[in-house]
Amino acid sequence: MKTYKYHVIGRVQGVGFRNSTTMLGTQMGLGGSARNLDDGSVEVIVQADEEQLAEFLQALKHNRNNPFARVDGIQLIDSYESEKMTKFSAIY
Repeated sequence: MKTYKYHVIGRVQGVGFRNSTTMLGTQMGLGGSARNLDDGSVEVIVQADEEQLAEFLQALKHNRNNPFARVDGIQLIDSYESEKMTKFSAIY
């Protein structure tokens, strides 16, 4: 299954962004994860088809699930094929 790795920059740590991203992914039936990085960004890994991916990224950009976060950018780091992930989780 196609898997995408993104770095999300902005006010995304200390505001519940990992949890809201996990809720969004779960609501959309996607597999993946969200974890804080040392540089203040959040790494988001998501498995989705192109239509689901576009919807997921739009929701992240517009903070539909988290009014406290501010997304300044979403950078694609990598895309690759991997086994299907069965859930979306926040990594602490």
